[in-house]
Amino acid sequence: MRKISTLTIVLALFGLMLSPLFERIGHSQGPSTPPIVTPPPKPKGKFRRVQSPIPNQYIVVLDQNTLGSDIPSVAADLTRANGGAPNDIYRHAIKGFSIHVVEAVAIAISRDSRVDYVEEDGKVSLATTQTITYPDGPWGLDRSDQRSLPLDSAYTYNSNGTGVNVYVIDTGIWLSHQEFGGRARAGYDYFRNPADCLYGWDCAGHGSHVAGIIGGSTYGVAKNATLYSVRVFDCSPASTTSIIAAGIDWVTANHINPAVANMSVGASPSDVLDTATRNVLPQV
Repeated sequence: MRKISTLTIVLALFGLMLSPLFERIGHSQGPSTPPIVTPPPKPKGKFRRVQSPIPNQYIVVLDQNTLGSDIPSVAADLTRANGGAPNDIYRHAIKGFSIHVVEAVAIAISRDSRVDYVEEDGKVSLATTQTITYPDGPWGLDRSDQRSLPLDSAYTYNSNGTGVNVYVIDTGIWLSHQEFGGRARAGYDYFRNPADCLYGWDCAGHGSHVAGIIGGSTYGVAKNATLYSVRVFDCSPASTTSIIAAGIDWVTANHINPAVANMSVGASPSDVLDTATRNVLPQV
């Protein structure tokens, strides 16, 4: 049974008491101004554009009732009928696939009844980080455990993240760094083969920085959490919506609970990333 707060009940009763008064005021002042009606948003089409598209690259999102086991065959059938070939297959965070074709073919695929929509693949960048050096060490930890000032020069915590698995969707992690004390592991690497000794390793720095804030022994909030590298940026660093979606899809399928996923990226609005993020949230 859903609980209703005392505040909710009080507000409801207060509203009932005032409603006759508002009614009398309204009648005494003559006809009221008609309410402003906001028209509902126009439904989005099945072919969707983004602000920073990559030419001739698209993400096909299938009807979400499509079985995961059927996605490869549906993708093959759609591309066989219209042209092109599937690249990445998504089975978990979203149902669909990425494809490299001309726009006319992508629009034709979007019209198929098995397709929810087709979105242009877009460029994705890392969130901007400003490095600030303070003489008193990791002051951010001091600030994170208290609301009021002045700071008390202490970071007080009741849990250190033991048993929690954190998936850092980023540029990878410097797995052997002393800050991680053997708790950093390679989870997924879009660019390297699992047999590569550098699988999951960071070559840009951003992911290791983020992992350090999450679980570093000195600067981290959860100092004993297990950190998983989900590498979706190359060394430049650069990435795309379709690559980020592949990383989210992997986390959705392979995470170990209790789990947390972190993604510090910047991208233009994307229904693909919105859908993938919403679908991974109930899982972690």
